[in-house]
Amino acid sequence: MRLAATIALACASLRAAVALDPLIGDHMVLQRDQPIVLRGTAEPGESVSVFLGSEQVAIRADTTGNWEARLRPRTASKTPVTIRAKAASGEAKAEDVLVGDVWICAGQSNMEFAVGREQKANVMEAAKHWSATPLLRLRNHSFPGQYSSRAIPAADLARLKPGTFFSGNWETCTDKSTKAFSAVGWWFGLKLQQATGVPIGLVNWSIGGAPIETFIRREAFTGAPELEAKLKGVWTENPAIDEWVRTRAKAHFGKAKEPRDALGIEHFYKPGFAWAAGPGRATWMPVRGWLWYQGESNSLSESGTREYPMLLKAMVADWRAQWKLPEAPFLWVQLSSIDTAKYKSAQWPLFRDQQRRLLTEIPNSGMAVCSDLGAKDDVHPRDKRPVGERLARWALNTTYGQRNVVPSGPLAASASAQGAKVTVRFNFARGLKASDGTPVREIEVAGADGAFVTATATTQGETLVVTSPVAQPKAVRYGWVPWSQGNLVNGEGLPASTFALEIK
Repeated sequence: MRLAATIALACASLRAAVALDPLIGDHMVLQRDQPIVLRGTAEPGESVSVFLGSEQVAIRADTTGNWEARLRPRTASKTPVTIRAKAASGEAKAEDVLVGDVWICAGQSNMEFAVGREQKANVMEAAKHWSATPLLRLRNHSFPGQYSSRAIPAADLARLKPGTFFSGNWETCTDKSTKAFSAVGWWFGLKLQQATGVPIGLVNWSIGGAPIETFIRREAFTGAPELEAKLKGVWTENPAIDEWVRTRAKAHFGKAKEPRDALGIEHFYKPGFAWAAGPGRATWMPVRGWLWYQGESNSLSESGTREYPMLLKAMVADWRAQWKLPEAPFLWVQLSSIDTAKYKSAQWPLFRDQQRRLLTEIPNSGMAVCSDLGAKDDVHPRDKRPVGERLARWALNTTYGQRNVVPSGPLAASASAQGAKVTVRFNFARGLKASDGTPVREIEVAGADGAFVTATATTQGETLVVTSPVAQPKAVRYGWVPWSQGNLVNGEGLPASTFALEIK
């Protein structure tokens, strides 16, 4: 009898105890106003009772041991509840769970850039809020090779697989968690939480230097030769992937040959890798929307710049499809300003203008203009607070219906001409003016030959009137330099976007 009991106990201890999905944890935020989905594992076929507070759902694990419970939608709640999963194999729980809005942060180093790296004034201002903001919750993710341009240690290379790459947990705002979190995301979340009173959860999957291709699901690289070319052959030798991206990746894995798949060695710049490692593992989890700050690694050539709109549209459409949220907001940060002396930024004016144009091509999108916040010799401006707050303006105006919040600086909409006088019309242009009281700078016009020359301009109401030195102007543009000193703003002090318009 004792031997049988011992054997039974040993067998029981070998069983897979019931567990919650790694994305579920203490201090998390569940998305309000959508069916709540909870996932986990247990013994294959095992009955599991799942609780959210007092609400209970009984389900059964499938033949692989996975289970999923769907609970009723809930409104926002500041009252913490506990998630529990109970089965014969054990019990798992997550405590201090709130219901509110969840936003995903993704992109490259300027989204990854942490609060603790900001200018001192911003860090000090953040310190006034993190302990007093219990309704703002963070889930940051770290990974092997983060913040490094050198070879990744062999022990870490083994983790360069989608299933083991990112690591992180839900946390409340503390000195440690806030300083490590995306500054753009944190300031966005703080402004949103203060303006709405709703609990806000932020999940950050950002990778320094990452091209957009790594955040696109491989199956979405279809429908155009430019997209399909990125999945041909070994990716580190594929000219359809930017040379800088491939060179940086080779520096990371040195002489290593594993782990790899059909496209070659695994790496966080590889097409589809970041998607599979991060956002692609969370599509079961309802969210409110996405924040995106990326583009520097795709702007290094004219060809890369010109194909970017296709890539972003493909990514946004696929993310929405995978999450089954076809109308969820997607907000991005426009590239800022930087000189060409120490950075390959010649294509930035075109890149910024294409990001502006995408606002009319991607439904329910928004863009934070930050050309006035650039650093002349640094691709990482240290003042991220206004960037996050400008993203929050879009969300407050559109997603949360606070129409009194102006979402953006002036966005050029059209241009017309009478003789040599060109009139440019904008959206969000109430109070249009030059920010420093001097003449409007960086205005140019071109004739039929396409050669742009400097012009003068004045503001009249919500329009910009340009006096052209060209007799028959055909195009007008603004801020068309990598290091922009443009001074056109609206009454909120928000900057106008770089633009180039045909004159009609």
